[in-house]
Amino acid sequence: MAHHFERTAKFQAQKTYDVNNKDDRQMLVDTLLHAADLSNPVLAQELSVIWSCRVAQEFQAQARMEREMGFSVTPHYDISGPAEEA
Repeated sequence: MAHHFERTAKFQAQKTYDVNNKDDRQMLVDTLLHAADLSNPVLAQELSVIWSCRVAQEFQAQARMEREMGFSVTPHYDISGPAEEA
């Protein structure tokens, strides 16, 4: 949420978008990804729980891979115990 209001204001301020303009395309992609990232809490609770568990599993898998490859493990991805499968 660190950039939520900044992105929202920038998106709302721009009234037209040129698909041939790289910056405009990037802003639209960023806005769509941001909206998708925030959408889980508005899903039906059953779906929200399933997706939350899937995200936790993905984080844990990334932490395992980082550790196996000798990288620093991304903070908050390395939690103890497996995530419940959805």
